[in-house]
Amino acid sequence: MTCQKEHTTIHHNAAVVKPAMCILIRYFLLLLFIFVGSITSAQDTLMDTLFEKYQQQLITRDSLYRGFIHKAEGLDQVYRDSCYRILSEDLSDISATSAFEFTFYFVQSGIPDDPLPAWEACIEQIQSDIPLDTLQLCKAYNYSAGAYHAQGRIDEAKTNYLGVIALVPPEKADEELAVAHNNLGAILDGQNDPGGALSNYIRALEIFTQLIGEEHYYIGVISNNIGQAYGILGNKSEQIEIQEKALAICLGSVGRAHPMTANIHLNLGIAYRNTGDRQNALKAFQESLNIREELKDYSGIVAGMSEIASCKSVFPDYYSANEIEEAQLDVINRGVSLFDSSHASLRNAYNNYALLLREKGDIDGALKFSQLAIKVNYQAFQSKNILDLPTLREVGNIDFSDVGLYENKAYLLFEKYELSRDLKFLQASLETFTTGDSLIESIRSELLNGASRKRLIVTANDYYINAIRTGMELYQHGQDIDILVRTFEFIEKSRNWDLLGQYMSSSRKDSIDRNPVLQQISSLKEQLPGIYARGYDTKKDSLNRLVDVLVEQLKKEYPEYFRFLYQYSVASLDDLQTFCKSENVIWLHYFPLSSSTYGTILITADTIAVQNSPGNADSIDFHRVELLRDIESRDWSFVAHAHALSGLILGQYADLLSPGKLYVSSAGILDNIPFDILIPGSVDKLTFEEIPSTYLLQDFTVTLIPSGTFGIATWNADMTLHNSAFIAPDYADNSLQYNTSEIQAGSEIMSGKYYVGHPNSQELLDLLKHTDLLHFAGHSYTHATNLDSIFLLLGDGHDTLYINDLLSMKSSAQLVVLSSCHSASGKHSAEGNIGLAYGFAFAGTPNVISSLWSVSDRESAGIFQHYYEALTEGINSSESLRRAKLAYLDAAPAPAQHPYYWANWVYYGHPVTYNAGLCSWAWLWIPGLLLGLGGLIYWRRH
Repeated sequence: MTCQKEHTTIHHNAAVVKPAMCILIRYFLLLLFIFVGSITSAQDTLMDTLFEKYQQQLITRDSLYRGFIHKAEGLDQVYRDSCYRILSEDLSDISATSAFEFTFYFVQSGIPDDPLPAWEACIEQIQSDIPLDTLQLCKAYNYSAGAYHAQGRIDEAKTNYLGVIALVPPEKADEELAVAHNNLGAILDGQNDPGGALSNYIRALEIFTQLIGEEHYYIGVISNNIGQAYGILGNKSEQIEIQEKALAICLGSVGRAHPMTANIHLNLGIAYRNTGDRQNALKAFQESLNIREELKDYSGIVAGMSEIASCKSVFPDYYSANEIEEAQLDVINRGVSLFDSSHASLRNAYNNYALLLREKGDIDGALKFSQLAIKVNYQAFQSKNILDLPTLREVGNIDFSDVGLYENKAYLLFEKYELSRDLKFLQASLETFTTGDSLIESIRSELLNGASRKRLIVTANDYYINAIRTGMELYQHGQDIDILVRTFEFIEKSRNWDLLGQYMSSSRKDSIDRNPVLQQISSLKEQLPGIYARGYDTKKDSLNRLVDVLVEQLKKEYPEYFRFLYQYSVASLDDLQTFCKSENVIWLHYFPLSSSTYGTILITADTIAVQNSPGNADSIDFHRVELLRDIESRDWSFVAHAHALSGLILGQYADLLSPGKLYVSSAGILDNIPFDILIPGSVDKLTFEEIPSTYLLQDFTVTLIPSGTFGIATWNADMTLHNSAFIAPDYADNSLQYNTSEIQAGSEIMSGKYYVGHPNSQELLDLLKHTDLLHFAGHSYTHATNLDSIFLLLGDGHDTLYINDLLSMKSSAQLVVLSSCHSASGKHSAEGNIGLAYGFAFAGTPNVISSLWSVSDRESAGIFQHYYEALTEGINSSESLRRAKLAYLDAAPAPAQHPYYWANWVYYGHPVTYNAGLCSWAWLWIPGLLLGLGGLIYWRRH
């Protein structure tokens, strides 16, 4: 007999009777099995007694489970495993502690092939237990996240780790919180998010240090992780300092002959090498190798020798070509002696030697070793069953540089073609790129399950650039249209539409009219609907020729609101310049050229300039993370990062920028940067009092917009503010002391309505449909990945307004002000940063003011009083925000001038103005009212 789940959900009475009957029958069968086996220990007998008492309803289910947990170790294994299987089928009506401990022992016993269903059932039971036991829930979240991670289900793992972080107060030194931060950092590290990884590692280190002291082994491990993250972000000196501390801790806790000690030596060697410190790099690599030799870690030995050989190749001034080549051959020979010629550890050695031979001009030799590297890699994949695409439990062990092996071989074949001009090598090169592309697709679709995609894209985009070059070269030599189709498929798979635009313009000197590839575009439109460039082209004529392709593709790519952004057409550069002249604005657009580099377009009334950005993704992200960290901690060291970011983002256009209105569109790339506090000028010898005078805020009104087309689409739109509503929920903890005064002052200035107390979500949605300006002063919550965890809190224990509520409605509000923490934050996507501000924009609100970090309650109230005063003076909604910030800086004492208190506010959209007069529709009924009054007077007189 089996117990059907639908009985518990559909038939209420059956929910009580049938599961119990099923369990009783199973208990009876278990007792019968024990009797027949005639093998019953003393502990087994005690367990039998518990079962009997439960059957007689003398003890509760929780007592039964608690008794089993305490006696499980002493039970006969066969009997214990049978108990586990039966008891695991239904965890209802037991305490959170019992649910966790039972599941923990159940999973540890190795009985379930897949531990995830057990952990999911455990979490469900803990969540149903009243009051909620957050400690047990956090434990279950962490263990289940580990199980998700092991199966490659990274998104679910992240969600559960974030669940722990949401449950535990951030100031609490809690072990489960530390574990969640550390493991979340590891996931973000694997997803090529070093900034996010670093912040989580640092928090884990802070908590563990409070719990176990500074000299524990775990502190060394986490410090090593922190050092690695700093290295990826480009802060090599910080990396070395922290990893040296990690090494000292590991030497003191686990000693020299330990894998982690060897690993830290290796990481230190890489850091030293990257800073040009050859001697310390070789010393660290050699010590790592010596430890691996003592531990007989053969794969580690080959890896250590590879790093030494690589280090020598990095410093050719100190080593001859023969010495470098001998070092590479030593790696191969040692690997073959320890394993065999097809062992996976030799993959990098073969590939590195192929690159060395390529530099020597020995293309045939390089091709031989490149093929060996691919063969070894293929066999390693087969041994993991990766090529058969089953569930892979250790996704983190996949090295995406495997794709690079095919890229290197394809390079070599391309060079062979250039030497021989034999098209068969060019064809072989394209076929190799196609094979590598199959590997990318396998990893993308079957292995990652949504995880590590950013890291894969980093690999894939550079790969596709070279594949496209090969395909275009082959097509130019008279190959059929299928070659062009395949090349365009590479562009489509990379999701980097700018590659096509680059090829059409800067990478080809001949004009569009003479380019046979471009002449094929119009005839291919029906065959290749996915092919387009987003218009970031240095030649206006080629951009305009692609407008119709762009429009159709954008309509398919973007959801309902963003179709509005492009409904007029994708703006040409001429249209944008006309817009800039009319509005007297400077428009700066950022767009990705590859996974790590950006292109820029600057348009003024007189100039159209197209350049590569001096800042790449890593450098901009590093200074952004450090800037925000300094700001949140009220540290004035932010100045250095503000200056660095100004140079990376605006430096190439310093001579073209004149004070005024600056529109920035970047598809989310720059949305989390507080432009107001960028410092274009020198910061040398800058005094404390001089800092505010150097801000970009002093000369520019910065407005973030989705695109240039958005500006044009809203250019002549009737967006005037006539009425307003202000909302300030009450919170029992009195955490916001000034939000009520903030909305009262605003509503008085704007002659609007204000609401306090506990408004519900439907009331707020109704206001969005009938109000031009909506100001919310309260708590908001955001989440990196889960839209269900992004919401406005409308009062303690009361209603919430989720982002999903906004995505399904149509707003009539022209401007929404979100005076709440992190309301501008969100997950980066092709349409910008998906967060609360995005939700209101998606609903149809074209202008949003929101916060990049935590809101300072008292200071914000003052800033928005200045804001609404400026707005009622006829100043537009974006310039009013700038004037409010300047007014605040003029009046604030020195400590309160720190950007933390005022620079969090960003404006997103196309500015609107306030009209205190009657709405346009009101003028329609005024004549009718006058006529009615006249008629009434006439009737009474006669």
